[in-house]
Amino acid sequence: MKNICSNCIGEEYLSSYIRKNGILDECSYCGKRKKVLGFREIIDMIEDGLLYLYDDPVNGLGWENGEYVEGTSKVQDSYDLFEEYFDGGKKSFIDLISCFSDRLWCKKDFYDLDDSQESKYTWESFKYLTKYKFRYFFNIKNYFSEDDYSKYKNPYDILTEIMRISKRIKLFTILPKGTIIYRAREGKHLTNDELCSPEPHQCTYSNRFSPAGISMFYGSSDEKTCLAEIDKRNNVSIGKWEVMEDILIFGLTYKFHFSNQQYFYKKFPSIIDKERREYYHDYKFILDFASDISQIVIKNKNENIDYVPTQIVTEYLKLNKKGLKGISYYSVVNGHKNYCLFLDKQQCKDETVIKMVDSFYVSSLSFQ
Repeated sequence: MKNICSNCIGEEYLSSYIRKNGILDECSYCGKRKKVLGFREIIDMIEDGLLYLYDDPVNGLGWENGEYVEGTSKVQDSYDLFEEYFDGGKKSFIDLISCFSDRLWCKKDFYDLDDSQESKYTWESFKYLTKYKFRYFFNIKNYFSEDDYSKYKNPYDILTEIMRISKRIKLFTILPKGTIIYRAREGKHLTNDELCSPEPHQCTYSNRFSPAGISMFYGSSDEKTCLAEIDKRNNVSIGKWEVMEDILIFGLTYKFHFSNQQYFYKKFPSIIDKERREYYHDYKFILDFASDISQIVIKNKNENIDYVPTQIVTEYLKLNKKGLKGISYYSVVNGHKNYCLFLDKQQCKDETVIKMVDSFYVSSLSFQ
């Protein structure tokens, strides 16, 4: 029987599992003596993992004119399916597939959406509803979806789902005392008063997490990012602010990384991992949700309705998570950290939560 080592398996969870549970022997693929597991054990684990999400289409799909009537997911052969989960460049890849060569696969929901797809679909319904149907009193219960794909008949219930998942995967986290945040505004040598949150009457445009008229503090983790966020390269004053106490935030930058305008999670639950795969759909949805709310929106002279859904989510979290003081998220401009703190002008000037510790002017020549 063949043995396989962690370097030759081509799947992150199985690689870690072999390192922890393997025995010293020769790997049948690289020929090195190292921790390995028997090929049969690995195949059994893979099959168990695949059956967590997939099934044989014969068990649920219709058949017409010699073909399956596909539902909400396509029918795949083992080669296509394994390409999604395994490194096709490994020597073991073909051997792994050969153990399942005569099988076809499709999502086990057949003609329904899985949990993460349902949540995403409901989020899309919620966005449409709040932008084009109902704007205020968003907790009312008199609107019900008539389609079959919403996770909840009332799309507003996606708010409670976002809260549930956020608690479950621990997205509420501490922004530690001493964190430095930079905030930029156009103008020469602006004062503390001018570099903190604006007065409500100055909030004439919608922002990502705050509607017009609601004052919040937006900043970045570094000078270049705060400049990029306001799309200015000269004649700008930058305030350097320090967080004066540990504060609770909705942290979309702590577990995740950001690339090509998408959120990713390095420790995304493997379907082969029996202990963590129950979180698979939660992480899948929250990554889609975080990527969606971070997209660039072009502002205009009118209130930008594209921000309405994220503003509602922000207000919901703010009102329902005790002590929540802000959100951290990635900038779509350069992938660095941004912050939105629920602090108005007076709260900034009180200096109990944040305090401006320095400021400097950026001319066209002084900042590269």
